[in-house]
Amino acid sequence: MSNIPVEEEFEEILLNIELRVTMMFRENPTMTDYVAAEVYEALVAHYSAAINGRTPPKPRVKGLALELFDSIHNVCNLCLEDGESNKLIKKNNSPIQLISKEDLVRCLKRLQKSVKLWTEKGGRQGYLNFVSSFIGG
Repeated sequence: MSNIPVEEEFEEILLNIELRVTMMFRENPTMTDYVAAEVYEALVAHYSAAINGRTPPKPRVKGLALELFDSIHNVCNLCLEDGESNKLIKKNNSPIQLISKEDLVRCLKRLQKSVKLWTEKGGRQGYLNFVSSFIGG
C-alpha cells in the first residue's frame, strides 16, 4: 500500500466518481448527502465481496440512489485493471488510470469519510454543495 494519500494517488478516479454525484445533484436539487453515503456504502460492499471471492450483493438502494449506484458502478468498472470493459482501453493505450479493486475500495472509503465530514460541517447537503463547488458545469 502506497504512502501517497488516496486523494492524490487516485485524483482522476475520485473526480470521475464525484462528477457523477454532482451531475445527479444538479438534476435533482433536493437530493441529500444520505443518497451519496448510501451509494458509497453499497459500492464498498459490492467490491469488497468481489475481492473476497464472493458474489457481490444486489445493491439495497432504490430510486435516485439506484440510478447513482449504476452510474458510479459503470465508471468504476471502466477503471478496474481486471475489468472486461478495459481490454479495449488497454489495447488503444488510453490514458485512463486503471486500478485494483482493493484501491477502488480505498477510494470509495475515502469518499465515505468526505461525506461524513461535509455533512457534519454543512448539513444535509454539505457534501453535495462542497463537491459541486469545485466541479464545473
